[in-house]
Amino acid sequence: MTLSCSFLSNAKRDVPGNSNSDASELYLRWDKADLTSFYAYTGSHLSVLCSKLDENWANFGDALKKGNNFDTAYHIETSYDTLVNILCTGAKAFVPRAKKNYYKYWWTEELDLLKRDSVDSNNLWKVAGKPRFGPIFTRRQSCRLLYRKRLRDEQNAETYKYSNELHEALLKKDS
Repeated sequence: MTLSCSFLSNAKRDVPGNSNSDASELYLRWDKADLTSFYAYTGSHLSVLCSKLDENWANFGDALKKGNNFDTAYHIETSYDTLVNILCTGAKAFVPRAKKNYYKYWWTEELDLLKRDSVDSNNLWKVAGKPRFGPIFTRRQSCRLLYRKRLRDEQNAETYKYSNELHEALLKKDS
């Protein structure tokens, strides 16, 4: 059997991070996916494809023995298309899509707690009639300010951490 493939050498490729990419482009978020359902879906559908591939392989062997023509390219293309369709359909069903940096990757459990405290103290302040002084007002202000400060600190720390890590990596690079 001889197999030859030709590729377009001057074809434009959509490379992630390319300056031409659209800022509103959605990306699959595998870290937020329902992987169990995705695996179950693809497993059940791919098992059907595997049986078809086994059948095609047997037919290919029989065709070779008899000297008949077996349209290998057709079977490869249809199998490939089926495989891609199964994976894409599973991803659409079980993997959320979001814009780049939609999720706050720098968010921590501490920020969750501070946010909850800030929201709770704000709700208590509203229920108390929105006083402008006193312990309820003081607690609301302190929770709110602490939450905002830690939020800014985490955002800035992630920027500096990334910059420092990149700088260190570039220093260690052996050109």
